[in-house]
Amino acid sequence: MTSHFIAGTVAGVVQSLALSPIELAKTLMQLQGQGEARKKFLLFKKRTTTEYKNPLDCLLKVFSRYGFRGIFRGLWLTILREGPGTGVYFWSYEAICRVLAGGQNTRRVSTAGLLLAGGVSGMLSWAVTYPADVIKSRYQADGAGSKKLVYKGMLDCAVQSYKIEGIQVFGLGFVSTMTRAFVVNAVMLTVVTWFLRLTRKDEVSENM
Repeated sequence: MTSHFIAGTVAGVVQSLALSPIELAKTLMQLQGQGEARKKFLLFKKRTTTEYKNPLDCLLKVFSRYGFRGIFRGLWLTILREGPGTGVYFWSYEAICRVLAGGQNTRRVSTAGLLLAGGVSGMLSWAVTYPADVIKSRYQADGAGSKKLVYKGMLDCAVQSYKIEGIQVFGLGFVSTMTRAFVVNAVMLTVVTWFLRLTRKDEVSENM
């Protein structure tokens, strides 16, 4: 069981290197033009000019303004979320499957059981690192639509958010995230597990 947690944690840390810049671009593109009188839904009206044309253009402009440090803004928060979160994800999925199998081969777990295990493990992975995700999103969104940054660093972002909105700021959007986590991960891990079962079954048949 420990190996599942370690493997998941290492995978989470490594994927953060690629995930952090991508999420930065996604966040900035989603926020651009926010608060403006958007006209794109009105006929014969010209759409409001946006700063970023696509994710690559977004990252290039961030790089020209802040360098590599800007592109990897929020990297440590992404690692803090993805490392432990992914470790808990794979560990809890294996643990729940073993419990449902009664300590026997986890191939005995039904589809309903796999859906339950996948959903719960997805929720747990987000629950243990959710505050880090909230601060990461705010930190990466800092400066969107403006050349001026509000936060001096990750800790400053957390402190300012707490002072202004209180402890509840670290749980904003928690319920909707848990709902999405259960549904998405229930389906994903069940499909992955069944695919592995079918392919390994074919492998066994070929070896016989």
